[in-house]
Order: sequence, then C-alpha cells, then structure tokens
Amino acid sequence: MFPIKISPEVNYALNNNQPIVAIESTIFAHGLPYPANIECAQEIKNIIKKNGATPAIIILDNGFINIGCNNDQLNKISTSQNIEKVSTREISTILVSKKCGATTVAGTIVCATAAKINIMVTGGIGGIHSNFNNSHDMSTDLFELSRNKVSVVCSGIKSILDIPKTLEHLETLGIPIIGYKSNIFPSFYSSDSGFYNTYNAKTYDEIALIINYHKSVKGGIIITNPPPEKYSIDNNKINKWTKIASQEAESMNISGKKLTPFILKRLREMSENKTLKTNIELIYDNAKIASQIAVSQKKI
Repeated sequence: MFPIKISPEVNYALNNNQPIVAIESTIFAHGLPYPANIECAQEIKNIIKKNGATPAIIILDNGFINIGCNNDQLNKISTSQNIEKVSTREISTILVSKKCGATTVAGTIVCATAAKINIMVTGGIGGIHSNFNNSHDMSTDLFELSRNKVSVVCSGIKSILDIPKTLEHLETLGIPIIGYKSNIFPSFYSSDSGFYNTYNAKTYDEIALIINYHKSVKGGIIITNPPPEKYSIDNNKINKWTKIASQEAESMNISGKKLTPFILKRLREMSENKTLKTNIELIYDNAKIASQIAVSQKKI
C-alpha cells in the first residue's frame, strides 16, 4: 500500500464523485524550461477547473505520493535541478529515500490508479525508440497502459520515437487508440504522423462510453488529440532536427533517462522555440479535452 497524501481539493472531489484529471509532472520538472513550466502548470489547472473537473498534479515528496500538489511543491519541481524522474520502478525507492520526484506517464498511471483516478493528461506518451534493435529501449508507459484502467489524453507518441513499431506493440497489448474528431494519429509536434487511430470519436460522450465499455477489458485507452493546426510543425523538419539531436546524444554518450530531455532541449534550440510553443499549446488543448471527457464519464 503506497503512502498517499491527497490534497483537500482532490479529496473533496473523490468523496463527492466529481470528475478529476491527473496530470503528469515530468512535463514541469524535465520537459519545459523555467518559467514556462510553472506558468504552464498553473494554466493547465485553470483550464481543467474551467471545464468542470478537479486538477491533480502528481508528485512524490518526503515519503509520500502527493495527489494534487500545493504551490510550494509545484515551485519545487519547477525550479530545482535535483528532481528525480519517477517511472514505475522508481516509485518505491523514491518514497523510501524521501526524495522529490516527478512522475512520468507510467508513474502517473500507477499513482492515479492507487488514488482511484481513471483519466490523465500529458503531452505525448513514450514508446519504442528508433534504435530499439540495439538498445532494446521501450517505454514503461506501454506496459502500465496495458495493465491499468487509466485513459491517457495526449497528442500521440513523442515524435523522436519509432511510431509504427509503437503502434504495432499497442495493438498487441490490446490498447485502443481513440482519436478525438480525427482519423489521423498525431506525432506530438505534428498533426499527421502518416498513421491512423483505431477509431474516430466525434463527441466527449462517445469517448466516455468507450471508456465505460472498455472497463471489462484489461488495460487503458489512449485518446489522441492533434496539436492546434496553428502550432503544428511539419514532420520533415521534426525528423531532420531529431536525427541531428540523436547523433549528438550518441556522440556524447547520453542515454536512458537523460536522452529524451536532451533531445527535446535540442529541438527547442534548433526550432528557435517553435517546439516549445507547440508543446505548451497542445497540452492546454489536451487538458480541456480530458476535463470534458471526465465530466461526460460522470453522466454514465
């Protein structure tokens, strides 16, 4: 049993059967630079509240999983250089060591499940890395999606990954990919990866019903939402910059947990911050959709 602290706001929502949206916290600790990260976190919370749900940023701190962090904790993960990146395997050790950690998608899924929250929002999920044949690097996000009944609203798989291999693996795991008003699977910064969603849902109520029916099946659901068209970046540009950044990472022996933050940082630099703006705007849009789906779930 995890030691959990639930914020008064989230606790009230849980006790009164109100919609709640869990929020991945590595976005703020490792994905976005300061002060954009803390500004983004506050705006996501505002968007979720405006759309009728309760926001729950999840972090680990001082021996507890915090479901809904306070402003001091949010400031801590947004400004400190010593925040641990917490996926499934790190949860227990971070709790015991009482270090401060931000949850990945996988970590957020596990913690949200423990708190009985069944929907979360992020930018993009992890997947199979492009050099998988050599590195065998596959995100734990996929496994946690396959064994927890949590729906993840995102803008697809991070564009630095092997999208076709990841989609094949998701199919093997039995995880449906539901597009919101779109047949096309997005690739984080780009609205068109060249691949397709499992299903195109036209309304929030339709997605909520799919989630309800999928409860009898082991595992969660991915709900994809492309970045706003105004901020979508051409795939060819992203692929070119990613190739350069990956080669740089290899030459510098950067791998494991440090690889994705390094590549995202280089993409921001090479795109003159265009990827940063896209990242922020797509998260805002995803937060709105996750909130509306959470509200629709309560109607069933």
